[in-house]
Amino acid sequence: MNAFQIVLLVVAILTTVLTAIQMIMQIIGLGIHDEFDAGGGSLEGVDSLNDYGMTAFAQLKFLSVRGIMAFLCLGSWTTLAMLAIPLHWVIAILIGVVVGAIANIAIAFFNRAIMRMRQSGNLDTANSVGKIAEVYLTIPANRAGAGKVNVLVQERFAEIAAVTDLDEAIPTGARVKITGVDNVGTVVVEKL
Repeated sequence: MNAFQIVLLVVAILTTVLTAIQMIMQIIGLGIHDEFDAGGGSLEGVDSLNDYGMTAFAQLKFLSVRGIMAFLCLGSWTTLAMLAIPLHWVIAILIGVVVGAIANIAIAFFNRAIMRMRQSGNLDTANSVGKIAEVYLTIPANRAGAGKVNVLVQERFAEIAAVTDLDEAIPTGARVKITGVDNVGTVVVEKL
C-alpha cells in the first residue's frame, strides 16, 4: 500500500467506527444532534421556492455531522475498492467522491424526513380559523359561557372550547364555522 491508500484506509476505518458509535448512541437515546447547518436551511426572503425550481433540494442540510461522516466513510471505502481493481487513481477518486456525495444527499433527505415527523404535540387553535366544525356541547349565546366543538386541525381531530357572539345558543350537532380565536385559545364560531 502506498501513503495515499493508507490515509484512505485510516479515514475509512475511523469514520466507520464513529458512525457505528453514533448509531449505537442513537439507539440507546444518547444520539448526537445535528445542529451544524452550513449547507441548507431555509432561504429567507424567498416567497416560493417553487418559483426557482428548488423545492426540496434547496432546503436540505448537506453539511451535517451525519452527512460528512457518510461522505467520508463511503467515499473512502469506494476509492479503496476502486484502487484494488486496479483503476487509475484519478478515476478511483472521482468514483469515490460521487459515491460519497450520493451518500451525503441520501442522509440529507433522511434527516429532513425525520425532522418532518417531529411535532411538539401542542395544538394551536389559531390554525382552526376558517374551518368547519360540529358542536359537541351546546354553545351559549352572547359569550355567556363556553361550549365545545369537534374540528380537524393540524391533521388531528380535536375538541376545542368555543363561544359565539350570536343572540341564540348553538345546539349540539349543529355545524359552525370558526371565525376567530380569543386570547386564551377559545374559538369564536358562527352558525352555518
